[in-house]
Amino acid sequence: MLTAVAQINRWKRAIISQHDAEEQTLLEYMTKAERELWHKYFDALAQKKQLEEFLKTLRKPDDKRNEELQA
Repeated sequence: MLTAVAQINRWKRAIISQHDAEEQTLLEYMTKAERELWHKYFDALAQKKQLEEFLKTLRKPDDKRNEELQA
């Protein structure tokens, strides 16, 4: 029974999605500079998404508060 579980776990680690396989293949054939650029691009996309989510949850100040600040 334990060997069957171990074998299933090995198969789970070996199977990857189509997206991951394509990305792995692309990275394999890229030069070091291209891989760095690829990673920087996706880091920038993640940061952009994070900032967009932050802006969606950001509260705007009330009008009454603006009047108090101007005084």
